[in-house]
Amino acid sequence: MKAPEAILRAFVAEKLHDDASLQPDEAVLRVLNAVVALEPGASREAEEVRSIEIVEDTDGTYAAKSIKLFNLMKVSQHDLMGFLLKETTVFLTEDNRLKIVLSLLNLLYEFFPKLTYAFNEQDAKILFAVYSVGTSAFHPSEVAAAYLKRFGQPLPDAQLTRSLAFFKDLFVVKYLGDGKYLLRENITYERH
Repeated sequence: MKAPEAILRAFVAEKLHDDASLQPDEAVLRVLNAVVALEPGASREAEEVRSIEIVEDTDGTYAAKSIKLFNLMKVSQHDLMGFLLKETTVFLTEDNRLKIVLSLLNLLYEFFPKLTYAFNEQDAKILFAVYSVGTSAFHPSEVAAAYLKRFGQPLPDAQLTRSLAFFKDLFVVKYLGDGKYLLRENITYERH
């Protein structure tokens, strides 16, 4: 296990990594280490099934989709209101057992597709480059090199930075500090 000080340092770096002016100094990190007690525990994240499927079509286009419970957080108010409207018709049913069964079926029907998030083609190619690196912990320069090798054109740093920030927001990757990222999902690649 990593030392608690290193874990706290990585946590603070991840949370503040977008704003260089907010980086804490050594005194702040020492105080944090003195007052925060870290205890080992089981990660709830490890219990969740998280995967990304990348598909390369015969025309050379790439598509990727992420399947995980977190994607439900992106459900719109419109979808929720539509679900509630459909549920009101179920509540008009007399039989309670039938209400429960119909409600569960409606819930699965409405929200199962929402577990999937579809990436645009550019992000799908970057995810393929992450997959090509072959390790769960990676540096953006490794991704850029894998992208260049596969697609024969350089990946602009600004695009890679934007995509990695987006992947971090979707909990696809985690920032470890020192410019390194950790892939949090299992990636599968299919060629059609």
